[in-house]
Amino acid sequence: MKLWKMHGAGNDFLVTDNRELIIEDKSAAAAELCDRHFGVGADGFIALENSEICDIKMSFYNADGSEDTMCGNGIRCLAKFARDTGITDKTEFTVETGDGIKNIKVMKEEKRVSSVMVDMGGYSFAAEEIGIDCDSDEFIEQAVKMSDGTEFLMSCVRLGVNHGVIFVDDDRDYPELYGREIENQPIFTRDMNVNFVRYLDESHIEVKTWERGVGKTLACGTGSSSSVLITSRLKNTADAVHVKLPGGSMIIRIKENRILMEGPAEKVAEVTVED
Repeated sequence: MKLWKMHGAGNDFLVTDNRELIIEDKSAAAAELCDRHFGVGADGFIALENSEICDIKMSFYNADGSEDTMCGNGIRCLAKFARDTGITDKTEFTVETGDGIKNIKVMKEEKRVSSVMVDMGGYSFAAEEIGIDCDSDEFIEQAVKMSDGTEFLMSCVRLGVNHGVIFVDDDRDYPELYGREIENQPIFTRDMNVNFVRYLDESHIEVKTWERGVGKTLACGTGSSSSVLITSRLKNTADAVHVKLPGGSMIIRIKENRILMEGPAEKVAEVTVED
């Protein structure tokens, strides 16, 4: 099996061409290959497959083997993989995901893709769609209390996957301190990712993310997009918001109730593992 080790702002993935369906149990493959001690090591596993409705299809799995519908950094890496390997010769193409069809535009630097813009599609603040057991229609600036007595105001949105956003004023490692506990709050009846956001000004925020099925990551595309969505609702934001992440940065734009995410996609190495 041949793989590309890739990353988008430090969020790393193993990407492979599975159009011939060589890998049948992708969940088991993800868990084994993504293990950082006994496998190759990555935050997630991506299989590029054939699609009947788009140019290509993305199957995405977290490091623990759980399948997910969408991954912002992952789809940028998939787009670079497809373009740089010649699977597609288009600079604009479509990808089938578990969250529907995503429109892709790749930006080239000499002969390789350096960054990718993704139309992330629509979103919802509805608590019922997100899967939150609460009395209100939306979960916006609602109190979430930790076991140590710390209380956060959390706002949630669904953008392919579920994300909670919490504004903080300092640079502590909040994902490490509270990510797992917040993810597993009993009011969340479905999967929940958690983003801790520092608002700098209308054009700049900092985001640290805890991703379900992975843990603390250096970047999250859907998390950055969700953070900008919540920030735009509760604070002043410009047309383009620069998101600083532990592993890099990206630019998020809100256009007519759709999210445009632009960020890097990098190839680290080509890897061959025994089948």
